[in-house]
Amino acid sequence: MCISQIIGEMCLLAAFVASGYAAIAASAGDRAQRPRLLKSGLLAGIGATVLLSVVLAILAFALVTKDFRFAYVASY
Repeated sequence: MCISQIIGEMCLLAAFVASGYAAIAASAGDRAQRPRLLKSGLLAGIGATVLLSVVLAILAFALVTKDFRFAYVASY
């Protein structure tokens, strides 16, 4: 397993957790009128977007360089 696969998987996991937190925190912050919680949820959503962009960049680089260590690239 190469380092880019590990980084990609960790970013996917972190994005999954961040997006779940973002949904719950933003919803709870809005309902309870707590602006700090709402802002925290929005920042978590931005963080999830950044993490997914990193994953997309890794996968796109693997596709361009024909790195067949990725199952998706090998099947494509």
